[in-house]
Amino acid sequence: MTSEPIDDQHFDFSGPIDLEALKKRICQNGPLRLFEPGRAVQMSLDLFVDNTENGGDDLFSVVLSSGVTTLSTLVDETTLKGFQSVSDLAETFFRKPHRVFSPAGELSYIKDQIGQHIGVDVEAIFALGIPAEGLKLDYSASAVKDPWMANNLEATLNALVVHRQMLDGVGRIDPEQTIRDAFPHPNDFIKLMMDHYDLGFLTARLLSENFNKNEIEPLAFKGAAFDEAQRQRTFASGKKASDKRHQRIEAVLGAMEELCAENPSIGRVGIRALADIAIKDCANADPQLWKQGKGQRDGYIDEMKSDLRYQSRFRALRL
Repeated sequence: MTSEPIDDQHFDFSGPIDLEALKKRICQNGPLRLFEPGRAVQMSLDLFVDNTENGGDDLFSVVLSSGVTTLSTLVDETTLKGFQSVSDLAETFFRKPHRVFSPAGELSYIKDQIGQHIGVDVEAIFALGIPAEGLKLDYSASAVKDPWMANNLEATLNALVVHRQMLDGVGRIDPEQTIRDAFPHPNDFIKLMMDHYDLGFLTARLLSENFNKNEIEPLAFKGAAFDEAQRQRTFASGKKASDKRHQRIEAVLGAMEELCAENPSIGRVGIRALADIAIKDCANADPQLWKQGKGQRDGYIDEMKSDLRYQSRFRALRL
């Protein structure tokens, strides 16, 4: 990827990776971002978890994004050092993502969803197996309300359990055996490989459905609802009211960007607390504009997420 840095002209993207310099740069200035204009793809590299105190490798998040679509993964220091440069990492992840991709982030997400909505501790099942009396499911209110989501999570859980059982079965093969001894018929080994691949494909598909249902669909509905509400507001209140609201959202988003730029760690307070600080600063700076609207924080955040005028800037905030 012949990438152009978009946030730091002094970092050597094409030189050997200096882990300490890289971590210092990220901690001070936020994620590294590279953009390929011809492909309309941006890669960001961020320090995800600092494991230094625990004696382990730090983890880095790598995200390819184009518009509202993304492909992300986590890499450890050993993997990162295997690349000639940050640009080499970006090019490899773009062209040959299988060399970089790890499903750790996706698995963590779906395990949390399974625990939250059907009451099953996946790691406990992996460690102890399915209880003799079978799985006891404890549905959340959301799962009761949405049987499709509940069924999707149960199917995902079953796929994860089957995959673990398949791995355990392979692990019980006598290491002294040859492949021919373990699999007398060549088609048996081929079938095992295909079963693993198909199960992984299914799990990824189910996970994608769950993510779309819970993360994307609400934004789509809010976006559609916002469009309709915006038309009604404009019709009822006139263009002036709409312009004022747009000015307030622009002001809040701009203040949030300034706060994050001045102190990259401020995102740890959470999106709502950050917006509260930004609204207070904006109201002090322009009392006339903020005679009304100071109590609409959540509405502003929802519009930043769903309105194309704000989405890219909102997503770029390091929260």
